[in-house]
Amino acid sequence: MIDPESERNWPEDFSHENGNYFCRCCHCGKDFIGHKRRVVCKVCSTGSVKDTGES
Repeated sequence: MIDPESERNWPEDFSHENGNYFCRCCHCGKDFIGHKRRVVCKVCSTGSVKDTGES
């Protein structure tokens, strides 16, 4: 299950009709919630990759 509070998610997409899809990042392979056409999680898109403890 994807953590709804994950920093990888795109909360600004949640209010949109297609903004609550489970996606997989093409860079890191982690799951996140966002618009159905997003292919990159928020962490990878900002370049601020840090150890989040997620595996």
